[in-house]
Amino acid sequence: VRAALDAARAAGIVNVLALRGDVPAAVEAATDGVRAAPGSGALTFPHAVDLVRFIRAHYGDAFCVGVAGYPEGHVDGESYEADLAHLAEKVAAGGEYILTQHFF
Repeated sequence: VRAALDAARAAGIVNVLALRGDVPAAVEAATDGVRAAPGSGALTFPHAVDLVRFIRAHYGDAFCVGVAGYPEGHVDGESYEADLAHLAEKVAAGGEYILTQHFF
């Protein structure tokens, strides 16, 4: 992640979209959802807000950070209210724009 963000900054890219992404099924099964062993030094972002916080902590305002929003509700969301709370948390952490899924 650091290398990608460093390369983006060096290339003059300022807009980034902070997404958690899907956890690979093999990783999910092998680790109970934990992506990196504690103390391994590997970066782990269990939620998109963790990536937003990382970007802000290490890159300040070098990037305009976007976050995902789910007006119809997130497929894994416990409730619409919880989805809104997670969105508010991402914005409070430094998300500057909200992008919804595109559809036709």
